[in-house]
Amino acid sequence: MAKPISIRRSLLINLLAVVLLLSGSILLTIIVSSQKTLSTFSQSLINQSINTIEVQLTGFFNPVIDELQIALAWGEAGVLSLDEPDRLNKLLKPLVQQHAQISSIMVANDNGMEHLVLQQEGKWINRQTRRQQWNTRSRWLEWDDDIKKATQTWKDLNYDPRQRPWFIGAKQLHVLTANENALNKNNNPTNESSHGKIHWTEPYTFFTTKEPGITASVSFDDGDQWLDVIGIDILLKDISKFTTQLHISPRGMVAVLTDKQKVIGLPAHPQFADVSQQMSALMKTPRELGIKVINDAASAFETLENGYRKPFQFRSAGEVWWAGLKPFWLNEDRKLWMAVVVPEEDIIGEITLMRYVVIGITLVILSLAVYRAINLANKYSTPIEALVNQSFRIARGDLEHKQHIDSILKEVHRLAFAQEKMRRGLKSLFKLERDLQIAKQIQQNTFPDTLPHIEGFEVDAWIEPAEDTGGDTYDIVETGDVLDAYEEGDSYRKKIVFLLADATGHGIGPALIVTQLRSMLCVALRMKQSLSKIAEYVNQQIHNDMREGRFITAWLGELDPATKTLASFSAGQAPLFYYSAKTRRCNTLQADTPPFGVLPLLSADIKETIILAKGDIFAVFSDGIFDTCNAMGEKFSIQRIQRIIEESNAGTAPELLATIRNQLKEFSLNTKATDDRTAIVIKCTK
Repeated sequence: MAKPISIRRSLLINLLAVVLLLSGSILLTIIVSSQKTLSTFSQSLINQSINTIEVQLTGFFNPVIDELQIALAWGEAGVLSLDEPDRLNKLLKPLVQQHAQISSIMVANDNGMEHLVLQQEGKWINRQTRRQQWNTRSRWLEWDDDIKKATQTWKDLNYDPRQRPWFIGAKQLHVLTANENALNKNNNPTNESSHGKIHWTEPYTFFTTKEPGITASVSFDDGDQWLDVIGIDILLKDISKFTTQLHISPRGMVAVLTDKQKVIGLPAHPQFADVSQQMSALMKTPRELGIKVINDAASAFETLENGYRKPFQFRSAGEVWWAGLKPFWLNEDRKLWMAVVVPEEDIIGEITLMRYVVIGITLVILSLAVYRAINLANKYSTPIEALVNQSFRIARGDLEHKQHIDSILKEVHRLAFAQEKMRRGLKSLFKLERDLQIAKQIQQNTFPDTLPHIEGFEVDAWIEPAEDTGGDTYDIVETGDVLDAYEEGDSYRKKIVFLLADATGHGIGPALIVTQLRSMLCVALRMKQSLSKIAEYVNQQIHNDMREGRFITAWLGELDPATKTLASFSAGQAPLFYYSAKTRRCNTLQADTPPFGVLPLLSADIKETIILAKGDIFAVFSDGIFDTCNAMGEKFSIQRIQRIIEESNAGTAPELLATIRNQLKEFSLNTKATDDRTAIVIKCTK
């Protein structure tokens, strides 16, 4: 075992060791790991930005795919008939209305028929094209909210949907897939058709709105002789709304490009500050936009090994940049590119200068720390040694001696203050412990030592406080035990009075309340009061004594052994359990009134009594029993108690209560009760 050393020496050695080790670690970390940290941080920043863009693009395009699939299902079911324009307007308008990025939706066929629904500047536009019937003319409907108020015009546009890229692409995909299926028919007779396969166009300028966008289209067959195609136009300006707001560093940029390096998601830059600037810049190359660094990043990306997808370094205009490019696949034939470029200077900032500043400061602090360590060792040693001596006195049980600590250190004074509070607290705790034991003994003395022998009945009771003192109580009183001898011929017949009460909470406060209730019961019995009057008087007194929010649930019972009748009154104590030997069923009875203390006046008229037959059982339990939970959070439950009573009714009252307690113990794995538990069981044996 190492030889003990003084606190002064120990503090000095350990403080100096910590200071030297910490300073050396800081210097070594700054010198060795700065470049690695730069690389790791750069890659993390770029990957995080790309992931953010990818989530946004997924949320941008996926709703379009979902809407297209809905329209496709309608088309294949024959719902999207071009001969029913009014019906098409009602069907297609909600699809356009749900998502801001959707500009319009078109349904067309190989016969030159087309139906377009477009939302533009708060208005709805419907264009109907019939090349075989109307030649170059198109019918236009325009309305605000009510299509019944639509205005109709005719325009000569020389527009043919069959010549649009979205129609051509979907048709080519249909033909290509049909040819592949024909070749593979013998080997794969279940090969998929082109239906359901989505074609994505290259970004282009929409015919009607003259805005840049991209169209997703799909072919379907509704049973007629013409090939049908559904197309959804998507506005690209909504992509730039996000990318222009994504600031990853002072000069860092993110962009979304096509395979042909046309920008469809503009980076954050002053030249794209407003919507008009963004609209004129869309679908231009980075070089045309004067963003040479993105072009250089794409060129550097092409020189990397095939399949390389990690962020990488490159040079642009003599400056070192970090970049990341990742494809975003719309389908197997069409993809976009997510690009992120960040100048290394933005990442490192003044790291190089700060590195030397930190090294210099560290050395200065190291010198000061050594000096301060020596002083602190001296300042700490004396008061701490005094505190240690005081702790030993407290440990020995000497709580009368108060130690004065002389120190200029605030923390030492706080420690001394805390130790003094602990000393006083322990004195109070010991006194409180003694008081708790006295209170516990007083409350336990109120419980019956022995239960009365009742001719023709068996009675058993049990109580388990959750703490030393509890908020539950019970009593079983023979009226002759609390009454003085009365005159001969007095008609007052000897009866058995039962009490089970449960005050809100548990501990000393509730214990005092229920003990008060029991005392009031005994006094009322000595005054030969009826059960109803007892309940009314007790409620009024409890209401006057207890503050708002506190109450007592209680059950009062009066058993007449001669007539085998049980008068029962429940103030919020429920359910009560009554087992009938005749029906072999255990029923539950509800409370007669709210708990004691809730209302200033309580009507406690006992409307009916229970006539107990041989084998009948009447039982009352506090909620701490059926609310007990196991490790899975499942309650012991009222139903479980009913089942136990029905299954174990043949035994005596003590045996039945023992069965309930044993099953409760197994159910809760013998864990300590969190609420007081009390029970009374009455069984008629004759």
